[in-house]
Amino acid sequence: MTTVTNVVVSSSGRPVIICDVSPPRGGSSGSPTEVADIDADFLSVAYNPGQSVRVSSVFIASYLQEGLGKPAVFTLATRDMNRIAVQSLLLGAHWQGLRNVVVVRGDPIQSRDTGRVTTVSDYTTTSLLTDIVGMNRALDFRGLALAAPTRFCAGATVDLSKGADREISLAVRKVNAGAEYLLAQSHFGVHDLVNLRRRMSQGPNVQIPVFAGVQILSHDGIDFGNVPDDIRNELDSGRSGLDIARQLVFDLWSEGISTFYVLPTILQRGLRDYKAASELIEYIRTLPSSPFNASR
Repeated sequence: MTTVTNVVVSSSGRPVIICDVSPPRGGSSGSPTEVADIDADFLSVAYNPGQSVRVSSVFIASYLQEGLGKPAVFTLATRDMNRIAVQSLLLGAHWQGLRNVVVVRGDPIQSRDTGRVTTVSDYTTTSLLTDIVGMNRALDFRGLALAAPTRFCAGATVDLSKGADREISLAVRKVNAGAEYLLAQSHFGVHDLVNLRRRMSQGPNVQIPVFAGVQILSHDGIDFGNVPDDIRNELDSGRSGLDIARQLVFDLWSEGISTFYVLPTILQRGLRDYKAASELIEYIRTLPSSPFNASR
């Protein structure tokens, strides 16, 4: 099975791309043709975006991988399930051929659902990462033997907009707990992303890939994280969100970053602009093999 880390190791400096996709809000069958042509190395299925009721990320990731031949990553939030449910779901995902998972906490339950939705949070992100390492050694959360070990490649997220120093320290703890790669949420600070990558390249964990989050801004879209005023002014002045994203990718590439996490615009009613994401990915594929010899 293809894992995120294996693809990065074998990339020989070419860009490796994970593209975020949303699971459908309905249970009707049908091929998600709008993501079928995205030329990413992995499609990462989000976990209940906006805390809406959606098809499980596990089932959609399985469909993308087995039905469409697209290597997939599924996202799992610690907020909603107890340990038995989480590990049972993980075993089911593994049984379906999924190997790549991203562990997140999940945002706090919104006030609109107070009294209707219960936060469980048996796990923290770090404790679940630790227990996934245990499952890879054929042990469940009680330390009891599983019938066979799993082979998960687990990742975690980092949100530098919440404070670079704090988030980098948290990222180190996640890596020490078992995260094998990191997805950095959308962030326009190239220096912060380079610093995060540098921190993940020191000490014993020298091969931890950091995927730099790049969102495609839109006037009528929902922003991921904080958008600096100068970037917002460029958008308001007529520069396209796609061009802004290309510039960020180039700046990151010029600093030696070749792993990217593409975040397609979220439009009204949760629709996403996968066409713009495909155009950005096409641009990333044209980058030269050595970021330090790149010319614009």
